[in-house]
Amino acid sequence: MKRERIKRWAGLLAALALTAALTGPALAAGGTIPVDRLAAGEAAANTLYDMGLLRGTGLSDDGTPIFSLESVGNRADSLTMLVRLLGGEPEALSANYTHPFGDSYGWMSPYVGYAYVYGITNGTSLGPTQEGVYGAGTFSPADNIPCRDFVTWILRALGYANVDWASPWALAREVGLSYPESDVFYRADMAVTALSALDCRTVNGISLRQRLISSGVIPDDSPAETPDPPAELPDDLPDDPTDDLHNYEGDDLPDDPASDDAQPIRFTPGPVYDYVTGVTVSDISQLPSALAQAASGHAPSVVVSTPSGKAKEYAADFPAWEAALYDMSDAINAVTRPVDGSHFAVDLTYSDAGQAMALLEGRLTGPGDSAAALINEAKGLLSDIRAQDSRDFSVVKAIHDYLIYTTAFTEDYLRAYGELPDDVDSAAGPILYGVGDSEGLALAFRLMCYLAGVEAIPVRGQVLTDSGAATTVWNKVKVDGGWYNIDLTMDSRLDAAGNIGYNYFLVSDAAIASTHIPTPGRPLWPASPADYAVG
Repeated sequence: MKRERIKRWAGLLAALALTAALTGPALAAGGTIPVDRLAAGEAAANTLYDMGLLRGTGLSDDGTPIFSLESVGNRADSLTMLVRLLGGEPEALSANYTHPFGDSYGWMSPYVGYAYVYGITNGTSLGPTQEGVYGAGTFSPADNIPCRDFVTWILRALGYANVDWASPWALAREVGLSYPESDVFYRADMAVTALSALDCRTVNGISLRQRLISSGVIPDDSPAETPDPPAELPDDLPDDPTDDLHNYEGDDLPDDPASDDAQPIRFTPGPVYDYVTGVTVSDISQLPSALAQAASGHAPSVVVSTPSGKAKEYAADFPAWEAALYDMSDAINAVTRPVDGSHFAVDLTYSDAGQAMALLEGRLTGPGDSAAALINEAKGLLSDIRAQDSRDFSVVKAIHDYLIYTTAFTEDYLRAYGELPDDVDSAAGPILYGVGDSEGLALAFRLMCYLAGVEAIPVRGQVLTDSGAATTVWNKVKVDGGWYNIDLTMDSRLDAAGNIGYNYFLVSDAAIASTHIPTPGRPLWPASPADYAVG
């Protein structure tokens, strides 16, 4: 129950930030706090107070809040205020969840039970329980909160599984949490740590601040250091003057007899997937699909939560599973980094099509000039292409036909021009230069479908030809609610009249399996049980 519901607590960090607002009776002295830490705590506490996330312990004579920043709060006070300020007090009191902590009874029991059920705290020890009586475990409610416990609560609140409570520091740094490196954790330190947590990424990628705004916990005008929006795309770029093969108006494309009413394809980027920066796996075999889900949202780095102590083993085994990840996403490179015994990070590099999508989604890290240039050129091409209507089928057919008619294969281009442009195996080849191989065509198709609001993914494998098996890339595309295979490379063989083929246009898995072999161990997913029925 705890693990199934923990994601709901990604927003609880507001309450963790609010733990500096303790109102319980037990405050313990912690010595003398350094002046600089006290000043930082005052600034953080006032910011949280202005956001409505901190109430303080009372008001001074002039009406300003009292935060008691030189003191250290106890665990029970912190947890109680956490639940109250999350709006969870009614549920806590009415549900009165069972918990195993025999030292947490009376008024504090509902709050401790609530946090236990939601997986935020496991107490300080566990023991056997008996029906009708408190368990033999301990929560240690009167103990001061050490920085380690507070940081652990935050990480669990962000949705990260298997946090090493004894040493959560590496994972905390990975997600961007700031905290004092000190044996004594003052309330001032708590305020600073809590404020930092608001801009940490949750396991689903968005910052906690964004999550709290979307759930109405804090207002839209709350103080925030928001990231700069994606750079404005430059003006539409002209066609490459040397690109005779890819100047649409200059190409003698066959006339569509039903094209009188055809319209340019609308620029409607999407679909956009969730931005996921953390995944949990219980077995190494789950890693490719879990990472592929995260890669769909174009996260630059993903933290992998493994069973306790398995991070090093899983990271070492990861190279054997990389091909499956590439087959299922826009990722073209993945590098692992250690975090701690139960977590490791995977840094992802994306194809140029993936980077272009990330730019439009506001998720691109690093310079965006190349991605912007690719988007602008593709956008211009879409305005040139004519689709019979706005149905997925018509849009996909128009993009399919256009890319085939305007893209020369590398061998033909090399014979005509003597040299190849860079990146013919990327979306830039067909889109910017009118040249590409099967991978370039598949990625260009993927990007142009995305810009037209149609979902498509690349599929890597082999194709059987007269000269044997050859490495190739084709696509899966979602048309009018169903998934189908489409291979522009195989359809690009023009007949004597200059017409393209449609033998590999929106076909089923069974149909394409006669010539195409996906990467071993990689099923043709999503499933395509039937050919597309035209009409």
